[in-house]
Amino acid sequence: MFSSTFPARLIRAFLVLLVCYGAVLADDPVDSLDRSLPLRAAFLNHFRSFVNWPAPFGSRKTTQYCFLEKRSELAEEFRDSIYKLYGNKSNVKILKVSSVAELTSCHIAYFGEYLPGDSLKELSSLSNLPVLTVGSGEDFLQNGGILRFFEEGNRLRFEIHLEQAKKQDLRISPDLLKLARIYSP
Repeated sequence: MFSSTFPARLIRAFLVLLVCYGAVLADDPVDSLDRSLPLRAAFLNHFRSFVNWPAPFGSRKTTQYCFLEKRSELAEEFRDSIYKLYGNKSNVKILKVSSVAELTSCHIAYFGEYLPGDSLKELSSLSNLPVLTVGSGEDFLQNGGILRFFEEGNRLRFEIHLEQAKKQDLRISPDLLKLARIYSP
């Protein structure tokens, strides 16, 4: 599905986001999270263009994002950015959930910095479903997550657990893989 006709403009826009907004992070971790929210929201929006889901997930016209976080800052930032980009004509559905069990119908599930309860331990319950799991915790990928945000210097980066993505039947574009650090257990 990812061919040489893959939208070059989308890739360029994603690269511009990486370069231009990657330096927005501060030294203070709390301030860093707050200041990186627009960039994290932009990344989440663009990730859906670089992932193929198996049927019937892949045939849905609406991409469903689920946010599992105590504080809903990223969910709110994401909702605002989607509305600014598309208005009411978005093909994105945004849900705030309170447990991992509610994530089974999501395309992309974001696990916040401050997870309620033992959510990371429950992450394994999604390991056979085509859900792109995204988080920020140091041990997120070790616990079965697929994509993790991290800071390198003053830049927001991401790494991908490619083996887990394949296990969950998700195909990630080589163009996205070029921008990521590949995690190996």
